[in-house]
Amino acid sequence: AGVSTENGGGIYVTAGIIDMSDSTLSGNVAEYGGNMFVDEGSEVTLDNVTVESGYTVYSGAGIYVETGATLYTSNSTFSSNDASYGYGSGIFSYGTYESTDDTFTDNYSTNYWTYSGGAIFSSSSDLLVSGGYFSGNYGYYGGAIYITESTAAIEDSTFESNWAPEGGAIAIYYADDVTIDGSEFLTNSAYYYAGAIWSYASENVAITDSTFTENEATFYYG
Repeated sequence: AGVSTENGGGIYVTAGIIDMSDSTLSGNVAEYGGNMFVDEGSEVTLDNVTVESGYTVYSGAGIYVETGATLYTSNSTFSSNDASYGYGSGIFSYGTYESTDDTFTDNYSTNYWTYSGGAIFSSSSDLLVSGGYFSGNYGYYGGAIYITESTAAIEDSTFESNWAPEGGAIAIYYADDVTIDGSEFLTNSAYYYAGAIWSYASENVAITDSTFTENEATFYYG
């Protein structure tokens, strides 16, 4: 496992194009981007890659995507990544992130008050998730996904048994143009608000052809 005092404990990509397949990134440590850091001007494509057990003091224990960078992942697994005092344990994105048929399990923060996005944190970015499976992820806002000031589309995905104090599966905060289509929300839970989806001060949020089953907010609403 690699250790960096700053960015990209495993791999640091700057102003480059990388295709990676049939590989594993595991147990790498950095302040940002534990297993991988994708810097501005870079494009990274991962297929059938396992990204696991990354650790950051701040954000993106699995992968950190900087402003002006692009990440494509498919048929890949993100598990047990831990952003201790930051955001987005699996993926933290300020750039463009497209996920196809990926699995996100047990991504979390050891700090109870961390702001969110156990699996994916998307801020001021473009996000597309298609055919995803999210289970057992935890973040203070948005157990699986946190979306803020971003354009996002989530389709044909399953969210099962994710947990957060607010927004058990997804939290949408000051975001525009968010669509959720053909997705399933099962047994997600929140301590305060919204067992499945919490939307705050967001416009043009559209949810279509989706099912919600046995999601729970313990103390307040949703």
